[in-house]
Amino acid sequence: MTKYTDHKKFKSAKTSAEKLLKNPSKLKTLFENVVGKIGSIEEGKVKAGGFFARLKTSVRFSKAYTSGQYRELPLKTIIMLVAGLVYFIMPLDIIPDFIPIGGYLDDATIVLWIFSKFNKEIDAFEEWERQTAKSIL
Repeated sequence: MTKYTDHKKFKSAKTSAEKLLKNPSKLKTLFENVVGKIGSIEEGKVKAGGFFARLKTSVRFSKAYTSGQYRELPLKTIIMLVAGLVYFIMPLDIIPDFIPIGGYLDDATIVLWIFSKFNKEIDAFEEWERQTAKSIL
């Protein structure tokens, strides 16, 4: 996976994430774009199991962090989660999204890697959501 996260496109996504975390209105636009892209892919009947559910959780996680509702993680974690969201919506990344199947394969690979790296943090957030009955999305 290192080859993907070392790629200039992902490094660009990470730099964008750091800037977005300082700009709430642009961050809100990112969240809307991610949810919109998920919707358009799901409408295309792509079967992705729990991938989209986990992606939506990452959006809620990021929103809760940036709003100050949930701060139980290091800044590095939120930067990586937001970088994954940025990468997901980049149309021209390692494999451009207009290429059938393969265009989303690199998006899924990066995002799944981030999910696996921060699985415990995401699970803890989902538990917090259940306990507080707050849905941020």
